[in-house]
Amino acid sequence: MQDLFGGVIDAGVVTFSAGAQQARAGQLIALAVTSADLAPTFPDVPTAAQRIAPGLVQTTWMGLFVPKGTPDAIQMRIHTAAASALKEPAIIDRLRSLGFEPPGQDAAALPKLFGSTTITFRNIATERAIVSTDG
Repeated sequence: MQDLFGGVIDAGVVTFSAGAQQARAGQLIALAVTSADLAPTFPDVPTAAQRIAPGLVQTTWMGLFVPKGTPDAIQMRIHTAAASALKEPAIIDRLRSLGFEPPGQDAAALPKLFGSTTITFRNIATERAIVSTDG
């Protein structure tokens, strides 16, 4: 965000929660949303699938990661605590205010979601010949 505001870069991909307030204030121009449907708060902003890459749907998600080799019992304890927290009304309200919809998915969902997200962006980068300029 600092590079956008500072004029270092002309465009960027930011989460809804990071950019919505600035877009409403006219400090940023929303070019597209990555949800499958138009965002109710920005109904005039097309989806990325409409404007950039047909089929591109990417919702913001968060996950908890642990070091490889962490015992299953510890992984399950962390998952259970996080899933419990995501059922708390105050947490649900706060996440929704930031543009997130708490999914409450099972423990096996994150690796699948992470993998499919990686494949989606790898395919788009390959199809569009997008390469890193960092080396």
